[in-house]
Amino acid sequence: MLRSLAEREGAAEAAILYVDVDHLRRINSRYGYAAGNEVLKTVASRLAVVVPDGSVVGRIGDDEFGVILEGSSSVCGMKNLVSDVLRSVSAPVRTAGQLVEVSLSVGTSVSGQGK
Repeated sequence: MLRSLAEREGAAEAAILYVDVDHLRRINSRYGYAAGNEVLKTVASRLAVVVPDGSVVGRIGDDEFGVILEGSSSVCGMKNLVSDVLRSVSAPVRTAGQLVEVSLSVGTSVSGQGK
């Protein structure tokens, strides 16, 4: 799929990040669905800020986001990006006067010359 995307877009490389918000059901149960929704909105906003310009961020499931990156997607670069995502996006979210801890699981796939 990545190779097809890269070829279609004329890019030599492409990568996908899969980001899962851990324990969203627990957040919904403990703080309510409004707090859970606020966590999801905040995660989406933080992702959009931390990923490189030109990346596409989208929600692909209840508690899952996908990020499509084009251009230089070396394994080393992906490790740095994942570190940035975990550090920046996993920060606690303040909602309804409460601080909600957020943790993420991140998976990656890289295609192209920089593999």
